[in-house]
Amino acid sequence: MKIVHFSWEFPPTIVGGLGTVAMELSSMQVKMGNEVVVFTLNKDNKLITTDNFKGVEVHRPMISDFSSTFFLFADDELRKWGEGFRFFADVVTYNILSASKLVNLLVRKYGRAFDIIHAHDWLVIMAGISA
Repeated sequence: MKIVHFSWEFPPTIVGGLGTVAMELSSMQVKMGNEVVVFTLNKDNKLITTDNFKGVEVHRPMISDFSSTFFLFADDELRKWGEGFRFFADVVTYNILSASKLVNLLVRKYGRAFDIIHAHDWLVIMAGISA
């Protein structure tokens, strides 16, 4: 099978159980003979954007700071996030870039097809639904 995972955490960026589960799940799927692709966060834009981790194809989009743009369209409650608003903007930006790369580059341009699209948690659900 050909499987895509969207996961906020993946090596080398692991904060807790979420990244550990994504790493173990995808690695085991590769061992079972599946083709596995993971889209994950590029923490501080310091990691390479396309990588291989134990047979898992990893994509880490470069995240630009769109918080000032998103702030223009945010409601009052979201604007009250203060410093946390950048986190919101990064989540939305990651989701848009990841889903776009999967759909437009991997599928449309390179003709790849996938059997399963898995959004690992609420931080990546927009990418999963969009894809």
